[in-house]
Amino acid sequence: MLIPRLAMRNLLGAGLRTWLNALALSFSFVVIILLQGIYNGMNHQAEQASVAALYGGGQYWHAQYDPYDPLTLPEAHGPLPTTLDSLIAARAATPILVRQATIYPDGRFRSVLLRGVEPGQRILSIPTSFLAGAGDEIPAVIGARMARSTDLKPGDQVTVQWRDVHGTFDAADLTIAQVMRTTVPEIDNDQIWIPLEQLRRITDMPGQATLVVLAPGVAAPGAGAGWTFRDLSYLLSDVRSLVRTKSVGA
Repeated sequence: MLIPRLAMRNLLGAGLRTWLNALALSFSFVVIILLQGIYNGMNHQAEQASVAALYGGGQYWHAQYDPYDPLTLPEAHGPLPTTLDSLIAARAATPILVRQATIYPDGRFRSVLLRGVEPGQRILSIPTSFLAGAGDEIPAVIGARMARSTDLKPGDQVTVQWRDVHGTFDAADLTIAQVMRTTVPEIDNDQIWIPLEQLRRITDMPGQATLVVLAPGVAAPGAGAGWTFRDLSYLLSDVRSLVRTKSVGA
């Protein structure tokens, strides 16, 4: 009983200072809880946007593909695994072919990634429907950040240069079909989306892809030789690590 009595005596003896300390501590705890809630909300929103725009229900990667090493891209392609044929036919999976390229907006040059995607896919939130029915011209969809930095808008044309599978340089004009707004930088910054079959044709890679995205909720079949399945835990690990670091720092 001695300790509680001393504590109560000190609290009452301090007078107004006691209530000021209690108020300051209460405000601090409220702010801490608020910040943690904001970071958790940011994490949830970032994960949802990434899944909807790029990750789907998981991805199959070609064995040579490393998104953090552009030097792997020239060899990061191959025939689609036969285990995914039925899913692709049922539109429960969509292949993507990734190739390095250079564009020349207003006489400047800029390194980009050409991403070939099926115009009729419904797995990703990218507005690929604007890539359909373009005839002989090559339509392209870019993000709002990309549009601002290159000063491109729908209807503009820009020259793009690439290397085909044999290492030969070629070039053509792209027509900007749509500018999309997205919070996912992986599908915006230095990314140009064009029809998959046209990218396969100009690079002489018929039937090939760099990665395959599964629809959410679809069970992943066994990967074929030369392909590796990456689940959402793996794909979202960078986002979660960033938010966790920010949360601890706050």
